Amino acid sequence: MRDAMPAIRLDFAEADQRVFYGMAVALAIGCFCALRPPGGRAEDVHARPDEAGARAVTAARPVTGPHEPGS
Repeated sequence: MRDAMPAIRLDFAEADQRVFYGMAVALAIGCFCALRPPGGRAEDVHARPDEAGARAVTAARPVTGPHEPGS
């Protein structure tokens, strides 16, 4: 059994090294996706139809308060 311990330790270290490299690759991909998110920009749902493609500056509506007619 004592002769097998160094081999077991070496095998465990090699397996851990592969796991750590895999985690480093996954973190690098996650960092890349966080810095350059896939897809485009979201459309402004409050923009008027004549302002298509332009950013409409609108006041933020309150989250709570009186409801608009018909809601």
